[in-house]
Amino acid sequence: MNALFRNPFIRSALLAAAMGTAYLIGQSLTPVNLDETGGRQYKVKKVGPRRPQTALEMASIKNQPAEMQSMRQLTTFKFGSTSLSMDQMGRFYVGDTELMMLMWQDPKQALDLMAKLPHGELTSTMYRSAFQEWAASNPANGAKAAEAAATLPSGPERLSAEIGLADGWANHDPKSALDWAAALPEADNAALKETITAASQKDPALAAQYVDKLTDASVRNKTILALADNWGNGYWANRNIQDPGATLDWLDQVATGATYDKAVQSIFTQFARNDPATGASIVGKLTDPIDRKSIIAQLSQSWGAHDPSAALAWVQSLPASDAIAQSAAMTSIVSSWSKTDLPAAAAFVQTATDPNVFLTVAPTLAPAMAKEDPQAALTWVNGFPDSPAKAQAVSGVLATVAATDFSSAWNYATALPAGLSRDGAMDSLVSTLSKSNPAQAASLLSQLGSDAATLSATQSVATNWAAKDPAALTAWISAQAAGPVRDTAVVQFVKAQATNDPAAAFALANTIADQPDRATQVKAAVLEMAKKDLPAATQAAQAADLTNSQRQNLLILLSQAPGK
Repeated sequence: MNALFRNPFIRSALLAAAMGTAYLIGQSLTPVNLDETGGRQYKVKKVGPRRPQTALEMASIKNQPAEMQSMRQLTTFKFGSTSLSMDQMGRFYVGDTELMMLMWQDPKQALDLMAKLPHGELTSTMYRSAFQEWAASNPANGAKAAEAAATLPSGPERLSAEIGLADGWANHDPKSALDWAAALPEADNAALKETITAASQKDPALAAQYVDKLTDASVRNKTILALADNWGNGYWANRNIQDPGATLDWLDQVATGATYDKAVQSIFTQFARNDPATGASIVGKLTDPIDRKSIIAQLSQSWGAHDPSAALAWVQSLPASDAIAQSAAMTSIVSSWSKTDLPAAAAFVQTATDPNVFLTVAPTLAPAMAKEDPQAALTWVNGFPDSPAKAQAVSGVLATVAATDFSSAWNYATALPAGLSRDGAMDSLVSTLSKSNPAQAASLLSQLGSDAATLSATQSVATNWAAKDPAALTAWISAQAAGPVRDTAVVQFVKAQATNDPAAAFALANTIADQPDRATQVKAAVLEMAKKDLPAATQAAQAADLTNSQRQNLLILLSQAPGK
């Protein structure tokens, strides 16, 4: 139908038909201006209910486009004075004010008039609208509308009438509407679905009892989702209406798979928004670990935003099976809390009996504290046992200090007891310094205590130095004694410079003390060299300090190089 309205010739014809119809049924059209599509707009004036029979008879004109458009003109009775383009009018449904007034006064006459309309989407819409308004206008009209719907011939119009009736009746008398819909033939699942959905807005527990009467699986699943959402909304509208866990008990009986997961998510979304504490009290009813993890995260985030102490107490009480969700939730709550009340968040972590609280949040909390008071942050973090989390926290605090006073940060780090925190802090400080002053950073490597920390820092220094000043790095490497530190620096040089200067990369790679590392880096440098000078690469491979097997494999690769 939309395609018809995009055709300018048909649109002009429809405009003429619409204007003629409007004139006959007592409306006036006044040109206003051009809309963005180029069609002329018209101001449609509502003149009040009059001659419904004439209007309906005009809607039955045989010419289909004109008939469809004239039916759309009835919308003006419902929407009153409004500006409509022809394209917009093409999207409006049939209006119902005239019909409603007649339906309330004389349903039989209204139905007789509607029976004269041609079959189609707009006529079905009119039936739905008429029966919905009729049933909703008065509690006693539901049963009358049901009797009238039963007299309609089977087909789209009757089904539309039943769906409209279901929606209107269920809001007044859900029990009667549900009993009526449940007694309809199985083919009328749509009417029962509409009734259950509408009734669930008023009495979800009652509506839930009728879900099993839906025989179509797809319709049933959609109804379950709608009912679960309405059940949650109903609970908040009247806190005394249900046991908050009743929905989950019901879902366990009627839903599985994706339908169950979506319904659960819908229910707990309501809890998270309105009463996360109550939602938390029924998380135990969830058995699926994936559902539990998602819901715990949702509730803890919402609850923690306004009552972090209570939310954390609940999260800590979760069973060991929720350890992953527990850790994530604590991180989220404390991190959020630290933005509004940093001292309170730090105090909570300090008194928490579960060591995982500190392990989880210290790496982010300590640096945040350091921005306000570095010394207080260090005092706080040093009150905990040495651990990777503490080391990361100390490094974070000292990084904040080093940004303005590197010497103080370095002196503090070197004074720490040997262990993870000292190694981590010194490694972090040297690595950070190497970004701006790699030569100074290199001079500090000898002060690092452990081999692991020294090699880690060396890798950072060499990487940053090779990017800034490869000649200076080469000179420094040449001054180093053979061993892991020198080898580590050479590896980073080759990775950074093999493409730009493969000859220099090969010369250093061939001096690596560790034989497997030497073979790997020599190969990388020679293959890069081959892209520019294959004979030179072949000569380098033959002169390299490799085993016979390693040399032979490298020469085979060179023989397959492009241009050979």
